[in-house]
Amino acid sequence: MSLSDREFIESITLNFATKVRKLTSSISIRNIENKIHNSDEYILMNDFIKETLLNNTSAIAFFQREVYLINDLKMKMLIDIDILSSK
Repeated sequence: MSLSDREFIESITLNFATKVRKLTSSISIRNIENKIHNSDEYILMNDFIKETLLNNTSAIAFFQREVYLINDLKMKMLIDIDILSSK
């Protein structure tokens, strides 16, 4: 699960050009200080990674993730990352 401060997302998405989506029920997130934040909104964030491969060709990876919007989140963004391995 990825989380972001609402004001931070608004500041980087050009006046909220990104469509805000509603959940059917809110989710609760507890921070390290045991404060509970609720969210019933999220955006779909597109991530692109460009890499040069061993044979000197380029490749672009595309990921889309749900980012839940939290009011007054101290960290501007927390991104959940799953590690993929070729092994």
